[in-house]
Amino acid sequence: MQIAIHWLRRDIRLADNAALAYAAEGRRLVIPVFIWDPAILTRSDTGGQRISFLKQSLDVLDADLQGRGSRLLVRQGQPEEELLLLARELGAGLVVFNRDYEPLARARDQQVMEALQAAGIVVQSFNSHLLTEPGQVLSGKGEPYTVYTPFKRAALERLLFAPPSIPGIPANLRLPEPVLAKVEGLQQGAPANLLEGIEAHHQPGGEAAALARLKQFASNLVERNEDGETPIAQYASQRNFPADPGTSRLSAHLRMGTIGVRTCYQAALQASGLLADRPPSPQSHGGESWIGELLWRDFYYQIMWHYPQVETEPLQAKYKTLATLDNQSYVDVWAAGQTGYPIVDAGVRQMNTLAWMHNRVRMVTASFFCKHLRLDYRLGERIFMQRLEDGDLASNNGGWQWVAGSGTDAQPYYRIFNPTLQGERYDPAGDYVRQFVPELANVPQKYIHSPWLMPTEVQQQAGCVIGKHYPAPIVDHKEARVAALAMYEAVNKAGDR
Repeated sequence: MQIAIHWLRRDIRLADNAALAYAAEGRRLVIPVFIWDPAILTRSDTGGQRISFLKQSLDVLDADLQGRGSRLLVRQGQPEEELLLLARELGAGLVVFNRDYEPLARARDQQVMEALQAAGIVVQSFNSHLLTEPGQVLSGKGEPYTVYTPFKRAALERLLFAPPSIPGIPANLRLPEPVLAKVEGLQQGAPANLLEGIEAHHQPGGEAAALARLKQFASNLVERNEDGETPIAQYASQRNFPADPGTSRLSAHLRMGTIGVRTCYQAALQASGLLADRPPSPQSHGGESWIGELLWRDFYYQIMWHYPQVETEPLQAKYKTLATLDNQSYVDVWAAGQTGYPIVDAGVRQMNTLAWMHNRVRMVTASFFCKHLRLDYRLGERIFMQRLEDGDLASNNGGWQWVAGSGTDAQPYYRIFNPTLQGERYDPAGDYVRQFVPELANVPQKYIHSPWLMPTEVQQQAGCVIGKHYPAPIVDHKEARVAALAMYEAVNKAGDR
C-alpha cells in the first residue's frame, strides 16, 4: 500500500481539507504530520496566545485521529529536512499540503518541494485556506485589484459560477498496526520551552469547537418574526456594536484552519436562504454581509501575494517618507490602555485580557495610534500580532495599512476616526467601556465617552477623578486631527512636485 504524508500548517482539521482528501484517495495510508518550524517560532511577531491556541488544536486533532485508529506525528526542525527524513523512514512516495500565501511560507514551501522532488518524492499542493486564490480574481486588464469593492464584486461573480466544493472526512484514515506502531515510535511533541510563561488562550481550540461556534453563529444570522418567517438581517446590523455578541468569533479558527472557509461560506448561504442562481449581495442580509467579510480576508491575502513588500513597507510607496513620531511613551500608554479615550482603552484592554478585540474597535484603536498619536503603523501592527489569538499577517497588515492611509483604500488619509463619536455611536450605553475600563463603571452615560468633561462633583460622585483614577486624554482630538492632516498633506504635496 502507498503511504502519503499530509503536512499540516493552517489546516488543523479533518473536514474541508483538500490535501487530506486527496492523500486518502484509493488505498493510500495517510500519515498526518505537523512540524514546529523554528523560523516561525523565533519571529518577533509570533504571539504566545496564538501558539497556545495552536498547541491545543493540535492536541484535539491528535485525539480525533486516535479515535479513527491513526495518530498525528509532531516534529520540530527545518520542514524540508524533517519531511525528507520522515518520507524515507516511512517509505512515503507522496507528500501533500494545503497552500500558504505569505512571503516566508512561499519561500519555505518552494524549498520543501525542491528537496522532496530531488529525492524522487511526488509533491502536491491544494487550496484549503481561501475562497479565491491569488491570481484567480483579476481586473479586466489582468491586474490585481487594490481596492476592495471591485475585488468583492469580481470574487462574488466567480463564486457564483464556480462554487467551491467541500471535501468530507476521508473514511480510510485507520493505519494497520505495524504502521501505527512505527508512527507512534516517531512521536515528538512541541519544544519543551515553547509555552513557558504563556497563559492559556481564552477560547477552546480544535475542529469540534470551531464547528460548534459556527453552528451557533449561523443560527443567529437570521431572526424570524412571530410566524417563523421572513429572515431579518442580524449580523449586518449588529456586528459593529462591541458590547453585543454579534460577530462569529471564528477569526482564530480561520487563522489556524481548525475550520475551513468554504464551510463558513456554505453555512452563510444556507443560513441566509440564498438561491444558488444569484450572487450574494453583502449589503442586504446578515449572511451575505458575513460573506463580504470573509472576502476581505481573501483580498488582503492577494494583496500580500502580488505585493509582498507590504510585509515591511507601505503599499503606497510615497508614505515611506511620512514624518511619524518617535515617541515610545505614546506607544506604551496606548498599549496599556491608558490614553484617556474610553473606547480606545477598552479595546486595547480587551486585547490584553482576552487576546481578541472587536473588529470595529480594532479600526478605532489603530486609527488613534496612527493618526492621533502619529506613530508608525508597523509598531502597532506588531503589537496586535504579538497579543491577538487570531493574529494573521495578511489581514493584520492590510487592516493597519488601511487605517494608516498607506494601503488599499482609494482616498484614506483624511479619514480620522473621532474616538468619542465612535464610542457614542457604537457603544451608546457604555456597556463595552464599563466592562473593560472598570474605573469608569459608575460614570453617567452622558460622560462615559468623554469623562474629562465631567464636572468635579460628578467625578467625585462617580468615584472617578480624572488624572487620578483615570487619565486625562493623552492628546486633544481637534489638535491631533490638524497635526495628522498636515503630516499626510506634506507627503502628498511633495509627491505632486
